[in-house]
Amino acid sequence: MSSALDSLIAGRDLTVLKREPSAYVSSSFNEILTCRFSDDSIRRILLKRGVTHAERSHGNHGGVPYEVEIYRLVLEPLGIRSPRLHDAFLDTVSGETVMLIDYIENSVRLSKAEISRLYDAACWIAAFHKANQSRVELLAGQVRRYGSDYYSGWMNRAHEFWSADNPWLGALREAWNEFAQELQAGPTIVHGEYYPKNILISGDTIIPIDWETTAIAAGEIDVVFLTERWPDAIREACESAYRQARWPEGPPASFHRRLLLANMYAQLLRLGHRKHLVSEKEAAQRLGILRDLCRKTGLVA
Repeated sequence: MSSALDSLIAGRDLTVLKREPSAYVSSSFNEILTCRFSDDSIRRILLKRGVTHAERSHGNHGGVPYEVEIYRLVLEPLGIRSPRLHDAFLDTVSGETVMLIDYIENSVRLSKAEISRLYDAACWIAAFHKANQSRVELLAGQVRRYGSDYYSGWMNRAHEFWSADNPWLGALREAWNEFAQELQAGPTIVHGEYYPKNILISGDTIIPIDWETTAIAAGEIDVVFLTERWPDAIREACESAYRQARWPEGPPASFHRRLLLANMYAQLLRLGHRKHLVSEKEAAQRLGILRDLCRKTGLVA
């Protein structure tokens, strides 16, 4: 497959000089290519390839074809710093979409950077949400929207997997449609998996990667993913940085409520994905968090 793919790439004014495995773990295959461009410059680029897999990820991951569209529709028009999309094409032999983007040299994952960069990432995503809020209707129909069916799907799966030992999930399931309606108010465009592992630090620049889960949804979802598992003091400082960057005049009254509901969604997303991939320890932790959140809403004692 490599030689056939090299021929396809060569037909696009690139010559592959070297291939290297990528250390980055993604839901799609990726590798680093050293290429000679048509101007004789030699640079490293990242190749990602794959098919649409939104169905088997229950609408969460769009796959490489969808990520290509996010680069073109969402990222490029904003002119933000992101890996440049050099090209994308269909490999008719494998049926996969191939995406060629900049390989960001000398970068480090946010998960391995100084803690202060976490606050920078909170401000970055706040600016991204602010810039995209007015573009929601423009991009509706082209960017996935988290709607009632999407949210109820995760609730139903989590209930199916875990309710036998956690009957209180029934109360949450009954209230969930109303909660999901609140999460759909005032949407923007979100990354969808804004975890520190999906954020690169290059010098002073924040560079999120892996845009396969981008959607029209509540911005608070990205805040929850960014701050998951951090101590309360750090999480609250990130939330404060986000609020000040997105709403200098003060956040809407619904912010903290949507943050709580977004946290519920984050737990259901993991609990409802594939039960065999969730360890007993993680399940206990996430169910504990979810029950505590339910207590805060008054659903359970």
